[in-house]
Amino acid sequence: MGKIEAETAYYRLVAERAERMAGPGRAMQIVGDHLLSGVLAEVAAECEGQDERWSEQNHPDGTGGEWYERRAAQAHRDFQLAGDDPDIGSRWALILEEEVYEALAETDPVKLRAELVQVAVVAVAWAGAIDRRTADKEES
Repeated sequence: MGKIEAETAYYRLVAERAERMAGPGRAMQIVGDHLLSGVLAEVAAECEGQDERWSEQNHPDGTGGEWYERRAAQAHRDFQLAGDDPDIGSRWALILEEEVYEALAETDPVKLRAELVQVAVVAVAWAGAIDRRTADKEES
């Protein structure tokens, strides 16, 4: 089996697993239409692996409070300062740090969930950027 066939089989398996979790038609839309389907497939597989290892997790959120609020404000300032500095610029680490601390500062469940989705989006985008960088080097 060649690389393309193996990747296709892998994505099909992940999509089938995601289909069972997300419902008919939904998983293929998520996995098939997104440029980062490889990263999303790995995330889905990791979720399944963690569920198998630890079963369902239901911990308290542990968010909110003055320390997280201050840290979120500082992370935002750091990100802005870095973006204004041509020698530093935006960095994935700073973007993710800002999103993580925004989530940790949040206590409202609806807003916390939205912030956690933003954390996930940045993490997936960062992993995709690494994949693109790696692929570009392999093609050179």
